[in-house]
Amino acid sequence: MKNPTTGQAQVQLFASCVGTQTGTGGRLDLTDARSASVALRAGEVTARTLQCAPGSVAIAPSFDVGDSRARVVSSEPAANGSSWSFAVRSTGDGAADLGVRCLSTSLSDGSRLVVASQSSTATIGAGDRRTASLDVGDGRAAIAAGYTVPVDGSVTMLGREPQGRNALFSYENAGRTDGSVSQTALVLSIVASSPDPVPVDPAPAATASASPATSGAAAATPAAPAPTPGADATAAKADAADAPTATTAGASRRVANAPVALTAPKAVSASSLTRGLRMAVRLAGSGRVTTVVTDGGRRVAKVTTTMQAGPGTIAVAVPRKVRARLGRAGHRTLKVTVTAGGTSTTKLVKVTR
Repeated sequence: MKNPTTGQAQVQLFASCVGTQTGTGGRLDLTDARSASVALRAGEVTARTLQCAPGSVAIAPSFDVGDSRARVVSSEPAANGSSWSFAVRSTGDGAADLGVRCLSTSLSDGSRLVVASQSSTATIGAGDRRTASLDVGDGRAAIAAGYTVPVDGSVTMLGREPQGRNALFSYENAGRTDGSVSQTALVLSIVASSPDPVPVDPAPAATASASPATSGAAAATPAAPAPTPGADATAAKADAADAPTATTAGASRRVANAPVALTAPKAVSASSLTRGLRMAVRLAGSGRVTTVVTDGGRRVAKVTTTMQAGPGTIAVAVPRKVRARLGRAGHRTLKVTVTAGGTSTTKLVKVTR
């Protein structure tokens, strides 16, 4: 942590601890780490995804921007938990070290861990400091959580505090306009290996609320463990992986599925947006899907459609004035949020000339 002021500052540190022994008699296996060192360029947003090996989920995200003038504007897990994506905005050249640990979904007693991803969004008013709450439901606990704030740097994520079934996120908006933020939590359930395994119900839809931060309360600041040196970082694959299954007597049954998974291009040219911004999605069930595209906290496009369960494609028309502005800007980053079944997932798309 760094204190750029002349006075003292007080912070709070929180940790979520997961026991290595489960109630079913199995043991959790924390597998190898993933880490990467990325170069930062002044005025740019640098994105990187760290992918865990098949059969494991990403937890314990960490980052270190050193003395560079950089801020992590997004640190969120994939919908199926298999990877973790970071986005770093920098006002000067530098470097950032990113890392995650990987948790095996197979337990020593033959049981399996099933991952459910829950997301919510909130609006932070101009000049406000507020807290957003993500409720993961009774009898469940979030083992990892992430966030995304506007890339223009107007909104700062001050910290996260775990409180049982709730995860509290504190934000401050120093800008002159309202800013949209999102938060995501990974929730684990256990499927026991038995003669008749019972499917685990998907986690309930996340609810978000924004309330003023308590006056005088210290902001919850997330600890950032240093990434493990020497571990390889692999390129992100599609986030829309199938949910785990429980098997008995040769038969396979689906036990959980993320409501929506989104795969978006990492970068597009402003001229290509004349054909719209196209993205691949996978839905756990049929229903209405809403896609919102923002630029620096300002909404530039929104589309709502009805889609069937399974894979599909979303095309968002970007207005001509917006395309022209993006072309003149040179390098901008669009935030794409897709909501279905009460759950949202977000991706960042860099726009070049």
